[in-house]
Amino acid sequence: HFAQTRENAGPFTVCGRPELTPAQTLENGSRVKAYRPYKIPCFDHIKYEPYVALKKSDSTPAYSEQFQGYGKNKIQHITHLRLAGYTFLVVPGAFLLHMPHRESRSKEDWRDNSTGKQQEMNELYKTFTKELRQHYNATATATPLCAEG
Repeated sequence: HFAQTRENAGPFTVCGRPELTPAQTLENGSRVKAYRPYKIPCFDHIKYEPYVALKKSDSTPAYSEQFQGYGKNKIQHITHLRLAGYTFLVVPGAFLLHMPHRESRSKEDWRDNSTGKQQEMNELYKTFTKELRQHYNATATATPLCAEG
């Protein structure tokens, strides 16, 4: 479904699951009305995949080439940024467009339990996260999961 007008446009949600979109409401449920960028204190869920704008430099963590195709590629990148100490800001008034596209063969394999793709990527993600925590000596992050807070 596409918003036909600005008034019909809404905040990004993950698969229609607003609980996976942190930093859009306050604890009391009221909407955030901000005029300046503000920090996201924590992520509600590990599956949160915000779109980010990063400065390109040799020190900016890149996507891991281990995660090709569908499954955990954006999640591992955001996790890498979190464990490397990056903070995340919401920039009021900024927006982006995500263009829909056909499902990839890789996503079909992910959904087909008989391929083992989902289990393989879940295990790879666990190993990847453990290695990152050791590499960065990360016992806490600048942007933790809210449950870790």
